[in-house]
Amino acid sequence: MFAISQRYALVVKRSWEDIKVVLRCDRGGTYRNPLNLTDENGQRATGTTKISCPFELYGRKRADGFWYLSVKNSEYNHDVSDASSER
Repeated sequence: MFAISQRYALVVKRSWEDIKVVLRCDRGGTYRNPLNLTDENGQRATGTTKISCPFELYGRKRADGFWYLSVKNSEYNHDVSDASSER
């Protein structure tokens, strides 16, 4: 809820069966092209919002059922989302 209130979006990067989780900025990572498509082979051009944003947050479920969160990297390499791109 805090990330949303600050106009940032988080996504699950990795999780381990309700024990721990790695969250990252929705703009983290890089675009992968598994089919090796190019403009020359007739595929339409597409864009991506992934810009390798380094923000990561780790969470681990404690014995009492609550989650402990720690920030691995607090840096963002972009401005907040504008109102037109909110989900």
